[in-house]
Amino acid sequence: MRGNSVRVTLTLAGVIVLSGCAGKANHPQCQNLKNEAVGAQFGATMAGTYIAQIQANTDERQYERCEEMFDVVQYQAQLQQEQAQAQIQEQEQEQERKRVMMEKIKGPEMQRLLKGLSLADLVDCEKGVGEDSDKFTPDVKAIVSRECVGEIDRRVDSGKVSRAKVEKMLNQG
Repeated sequence: MRGNSVRVTLTLAGVIVLSGCAGKANHPQCQNLKNEAVGAQFGATMAGTYIAQIQANTDERQYERCEEMFDVVQYQAQLQQEQAQAQIQEQEQEQERKRVMMEKIKGPEMQRLLKGLSLADLVDCEKGVGEDSDKFTPDVKAIVSRECVGEIDRRVDSGKVSRAKVEKMLNQG
């Protein structure tokens, strides 16, 4: 009678595992381990031996490690996606900042300001030095410097200042 009871129990455990009563794993890659862990736990309960319980616990830990591993992989993928999105957003903001800066530099207000600057201020601007020069990125400094060079060239072309004087000022300090 005892032999039939064990067979019925094992058959019942097999039916439970095969029918999906073990539950669904969080990650499909771990489903087989979950089925084995549930089956082993059921078998250990029915067998009532210490060895069977150790094996069931080992199977459960294997399943849990599988879930944890895929959780980490999923988290890393999500983190990478978020970092990529943040980088794209940062690049878009930088592009917008440059566009606005270019509008301001090319705008009439800046052109009036450039025309009102002294030659010394324009030369400092061309060199990339001045009161606020450390506040700007190198690309913005280069753009502003080109505008200052354009104003210096305009003054040289109109005869307001000589090229020799500009070159002398550029070569100083």
